[in-house]
Amino acid sequence: MKNFKSVVLFATTSLFFSSAHAYFCPIGFNQISIGDTIAQVEQQCGVAAEKKEEKTIEGPQEWNYYVRADPNAAPSVKMTIAFDHNKVINITVNAFSLQNTQVCNNVNIQVGDSTDTVQGACGKPIFINASTDAQQQSSTKVKLNYKTQEGITTYVFENGVLKQRL
Repeated sequence: MKNFKSVVLFATTSLFFSSAHAYFCPIGFNQISIGDTIAQVEQQCGVAAEKKEEKTIEGPQEWNYYVRADPNAAPSVKMTIAFDHNKVINITVNAFSLQNTQVCNNVNIQVGDSTDTVQGACGKPIFINASTDAQQQSSTKVKLNYKTQEGITTYVFENGVLKQRL
């Protein structure tokens, strides 16, 4: 009897944990799981309304901007932002190291922010310096957006594998 209870307990917890990272498709009752490929998700859920793909560099990199200190003036302030593992580790504006700044469209960016946060505030940099090693540490992120009655459901893939649902 004790062995039977152990088997039932194991089976129940296995089912619980195996479905902990499973999602229903936005339309229909098909199920997808963390670790599925883009092809598997599209087979189960259909083609997404929108597909966005971006390549991210995981290693150290430096983004350079020329921004306007005065909205009526020409770009005159050089801002350099250093990243490591897609997080800000240093901000330099006209050779002064800062913890945070609002020089980009009056939006605060600070040490610890992600590359997405900086790009959202400042736009794409004029140029990016990255070591050869950093470029080899790149990954491809794909977002599939499905429209539903409740809004948009987004699935995020890294290197072709489902990582999360937003």
